[in-house]
Amino acid sequence: MNIIDLFSAKNSFNYAELSSGEKRRLAFVVAMLEDKPIYLFDEWTSDQDPTFTKFFYENILNDLRKQEKIIIVVTHDERYFNCADKILKMELGLIKTNIKQPDATKL
Repeated sequence: MNIIDLFSAKNSFNYAELSSGEKRRLAFVVAMLEDKPIYLFDEWTSDQDPTFTKFFYENILNDLRKQEKIIIVVTHDERYFNCADKILKMELGLIKTNIKQPDATKL
């Protein structure tokens, strides 16, 4: 397939045909291209397969941390709480407790 075929009507990109996980990954790529200083991921991995979820928490977030980005991740997935610099517990929209503030050099 050449570049002209890629953009022909027959091979056009259809956002509606993407799965919800694929849509989130596409939105992530767009966000990375914008190179913002702050990233908010609200239950971002909920539609991702386990392999990509692990890659997200263990690799992508570390890469963003190395770039000195501010990263806010909202999740109920306790398996990856260890990836956080700080964990806040919220109840009814209010911050109730600061559960963890680990040594960032161990992450």
